[in-house]
Amino acid sequence: MPEALQKLHLSLRQRQLHERINSDAALRALYSHDVFFRAAHTPVAILQPQHHREIATLVGAATDCGLSIEVRAGGMSYSGGYLVQNERSAVLDVSALRGIDYAHGGNDIVVVEAGVTWQQLDDFLRGTGMRPAINAPFSGSVSTIGGAIRQGLPADMHAVLALELVTADGTVFQTGALATDTGACSAWRGQGPDLTGLFIGDCGALGVLSRAWIRLEPLPRERGFFACAVSGPADYLHILQRLSTLPGNYRAYCFDPGRSGNLQAQSFGDNLRTALKVLLSKSNPLQALNSAAQMLRTLRQWHSGTAPSTWAVHLVCEGSCRRQVAAMLDSANELAGQHGLQRLATGVAEALSERPYSVRGMLGKRYERWLPCHGIFPLHSPQPAAGRILAALEDIRERIGADRMETHMLLINTGRHHVLIEPMFLWPGSLLPLHLQHCPSARQPAPAGDKPVSDEEILAARKQLVALMDELGAQHVQLGRHYDYGTRLNPVARRLLRQIKRGVDAEGMLAPGMLGLAAE
Repeated sequence: MPEALQKLHLSLRQRQLHERINSDAALRALYSHDVFFRAAHTPVAILQPQHHREIATLVGAATDCGLSIEVRAGGMSYSGGYLVQNERSAVLDVSALRGIDYAHGGNDIVVVEAGVTWQQLDDFLRGTGMRPAINAPFSGSVSTIGGAIRQGLPADMHAVLALELVTADGTVFQTGALATDTGACSAWRGQGPDLTGLFIGDCGALGVLSRAWIRLEPLPRERGFFACAVSGPADYLHILQRLSTLPGNYRAYCFDPGRSGNLQAQSFGDNLRTALKVLLSKSNPLQALNSAAQMLRTLRQWHSGTAPSTWAVHLVCEGSCRRQVAAMLDSANELAGQHGLQRLATGVAEALSERPYSVRGMLGKRYERWLPCHGIFPLHSPQPAAGRILAALEDIRERIGADRMETHMLLINTGRHHVLIEPMFLWPGSLLPLHLQHCPSARQPAPAGDKPVSDEEILAARKQLVALMDELGAQHVQLGRHYDYGTRLNPVARRLLRQIKRGVDAEGMLAPGMLGLAAE
């Protein structure tokens, strides 16, 4: 046992927390990789708090013993977000911290501990008529709200009102209105400089998240759905630009032909459960009958192999009244008619509206390995970006070999003003323990051709795409250690970030090297 770990055992035994140290070799090996990347080192131990109040003691004791800390929750990172960087590093596993409660006795703000998943919060809120005022990721059955706050989401995060964090030496502090008065209401994020925003998207470099205060919103009174086949990203962007001038909320997804096919990777049972969830959400019998027809049509297409082999747009419209939703649907239908776009069944859009979480998408339809990258672009100027990224993706596929790998693209609106472009790779690579943990039915895919694609080739191709997106002015979330951040800042902002890091973690013990920050 390393000397630092022995010292940590003694320190935590005095506090009766020594049982929170897990040295199991299999668990340490599992936490040595994420969806794609493998760490150069294995963590010396896994620290597993059972209550958010234990985080401060565990972190303070570990750093005092000379151990650096990486934080892991759901483990769905694909950018090295929690992988240890040295041989004296421990992983803080917050997945057991699943407490949820209403703040201040009200029903419009919840306090969630660091390990709460999006699915668990949805279950907590079921029947209340409320939902978190943040769009959740597809992996919400496993990925956590705390992880999304630290890694960032490509959507508005203003519903994160306050945070409770722990510095490298174990000091606990709160942000938002709670930063000035522990008895204050957390409903207001203000109180001078936005300290809450400072810790959103920092990837754990500036502190360890223990709890978050999240604003809720009423479920929309009205919803409507639209789907059509399109020729490519340009048609999708035209639809978004038309909708951006109308009142109400919308979420729009654009899948390329291959990625549309990968939606079919869900088992028939999972698809049927999603369909039932959609139908049970309908209070109007006519709406339920129409939804049933749409869902059955979609399922029949998927499982008969007759789904359209085209780019497809799936649109979810939400509003406070029927008129708002009708205006958005009428606008989308009018544009589709003008451009001769084929209408599709809206079953996928209706399923997406019900937050059908799944991590099955971390592997391809035949259990191929998967690795995406992404860029966020302004809505009114991304057409050249989308075209150039798609062309680069096709060039990579031709260079590496279409028989050896697949390339796909997904586009999602991230509000009225931005769109996320996510190219991705699928290849028959060696499955990792994390894949098998969440997809136990997965089988090692057969190699493609005589020369299988290596992880190194995929990583080089990904770096090429990221460099292109950066050249085109992309922004990123889920920075991990594989998107450039620090060197893209102007000198003043870079100096400020380093000063903040020194203030909360002078020795660089939290997520070393994250955001380009290293101990000085």
